[in-house]
Amino acid sequence: MILYEKKKKCYTNIMPILYGYRSVVEALKNKNRKKFKLFITKNTYEELRNEPLITKYMYINFKSSEDIAYICGSKNHNGIALEVENLYFPKTLPQLKKRVILLSHVTDTGNLGAIIRSAGIFSYDIILSKHSSAPINGTVGKNSAGGLEYVGIHVCSSLLQVVKQLKKENYFLVGATEKNTNYPAINTNKLPEKILLVMGGEEKGIPQGVMEELDFIYTIEGKEDFNVFNVSVAAALSMWLLK
Repeated sequence: MILYEKKKKCYTNIMPILYGYRSVVEALKNKNRKKFKLFITKNTYEELRNEPLITKYMYINFKSSEDIAYICGSKNHNGIALEVENLYFPKTLPQLKKRVILLSHVTDTGNLGAIIRSAGIFSYDIILSKHSSAPINGTVGKNSAGGLEYVGIHVCSSLLQVVKQLKKENYFLVGATEKNTNYPAINTNKLPEKILLVMGGEEKGIPQGVMEELDFIYTIEGKEDFNVFNVSVAAALSMWLLK
């Protein structure tokens, strides 16, 4: 069903919005996600005529690029956006995968989205603090490029309490930091089945209390005089190392 709507000066929307081609397509693939209106420009629709997930969708609303920008709150929407019930899939601690990445003070939506994208590729779930994390919004969804469909997210009040609980559940706690003075090698041939990878933002790093609970701390080795990775790059390298 294609719905043509008259152009309005304003748009009132109470549903979360995913936007960007890859984020929308991955959401449409996901049978477990509740989806509503699909907003798309006529030019984008013509470009995607060979994509049945788009053209056969039941609730298509043609909008101008400016209207979609208003709906999304961003001009970076690729001419397509989707109303959804929830932006991400929450998980309790017992529901988490055997590979989990815990993020402290990752407050940039670009970095958070990129980490979610990598977590989706390497089959990790994510733990965030409600007090020290970027919000999970449409920008994060766009930067995750569909990763939100494949990653469970646990949002907690206390990272330290979560770390202690997962330690009791036999997770091996590995911290990645740029502040080591040496570069201990981690034996990837003898990694436990359950791993919690802990990473901190580039300014504040891993909180001291959490650091004290870790079983292993390592630094990705680079140039001796320049070894500062972007946190999303470091997270991807670390997840690949521990896969």
